[in-house]
Amino acid sequence: LGDLKFPHLYELAISSCGTTSRYLEEVLLRHKDTLRRLTLSHIHMVTEDFRQFFHNIAGQLPELRIVTLLGISDPN
Repeated sequence: LGDLKFPHLYELAISSCGTTSRYLEEVLLRHKDTLRRLTLSHIHMVTEDFRQFFHNIAGQLPELRIVTLLGISDPN
């Protein structure tokens, strides 16, 4: 997604990839004003763990209402 921003993004599903916590945070925070649903499916965190990721974004996505997690994994 690079630095793309979709001004009316309401729902985002990301699946079957590896990422860093920082990159995923950046993508989500770019859409914090509109994102209401998030699905992460079969995502492998290649650096930090998901616990740290969720700690970092806690309270940062005020419109987010639904989060679905399927098959996520940490680096270890």
